[in-house]
Formats: sequence, structure tokens, C-alpha cells
Amino acid sequence: MTTLVEMLHEDHVGMAALVDMLEEQVTTLKRGDDADYHLMLEIAQYFTSFSDAQHHPCEDRLYDELRERRHDLDGALDTLAHEHEELGMLGVHMRDLLKAATAGEMTPRDKILSACETYVVRQREHMNVEETLLMPAAADNLDAGVQERVARLCGRDPTQADAGVPDERFKRIREALGITV
Repeated sequence: MTTLVEMLHEDHVGMAALVDMLEEQVTTLKRGDDADYHLMLEIAQYFTSFSDAQHHPCEDRLYDELRERRHDLDGALDTLAHEHEELGMLGVHMRDLLKAATAGEMTPRDKILSACETYVVRQREHMNVEETLLMPAAADNLDAGVQERVARLCGRDPTQADAGVPDERFKRIREALGITV
């Protein structure tokens, strides 16, 4: 059985790969070349549909449990809760710009570039704090029973470690990541 901390870590590994892909497209835009706006849109849609709607609420529940045991982490936990909200807003803004661009609407390239760059930086900073401070603290302070209970409250099944794998809606992402199943 996989612990919730392990599942969330695997989510972060997958999300980091998507952030890397998004950054590659940002680099392409900075060079003045044409980026794959459809891939970028899929990435933004993934973050708004999985990360913001499922992953972050699950982390919030886990962090509520951690807060009860580690009051010394209150400041970091408060910051992370605000970052979840901020990332949600940044993701929606990025998605909306890319949706407009892929629909043929005149969308300033510099606005897309700025939104994507900001998202890449903030998402990386956010995951770094979680991976270096909060996930290790949760692993050390929350036993398997607590993690399983929280996972089930989040709709995550500890026997299924692939919840964060992009589903069939995300064809371009799956192709770019080499996911064939």
C-alpha cells in the first residue's frame, strides 16, 4: 500500500515534468519562435483540473492533520494555503489566455509569456517547499492510518498510485510524456 505522502510526491514528480514542458515552450516563445499553444493549453487545463481541484485540496487536508501535531510549521502551512489559492488563480489566468489564443483570438504574446513564466516560477517554488519541508514532516509525524484516512477523504485510493497520470483528455501531454497505456 502506498502512503498519501508517497502519492503526493508522485504527483509532484509528474507536475514537475509538466512544468519543465511548459518552460520549454516559454523558452521557445522567448526566442521568438512559435510555441505549441495547444500543448501549453493542455498543461494549463491539467493544472486547473487536477492540481487545483484534486491535488491541492488533498494536501490541505493532510496539512490540517500536520498542523495539529507541528505548531512550529504554522507559518509555512499558512503560506502554502495561500499559495494554493494563488496558483489556482494563476493557472486559470494562464489557461484562459491560452484558450483564447488557440481559439484564434488576438492574444498578446507577451501576456501569454508573462503568465506562463510566472506560473513556472511559482509552481516550482511551491513544490520545493512542500518536498523539502512539509512532505518530510508529514511522513515523520502522520502514521499510515492517518494518511490512509485522509487519502480516502480526498477520494484517493492508497492501492492505486497513478491518480495523477493525465487521462485521455490530455492527448498531447500523454504523447510528450511517452504514456501509451
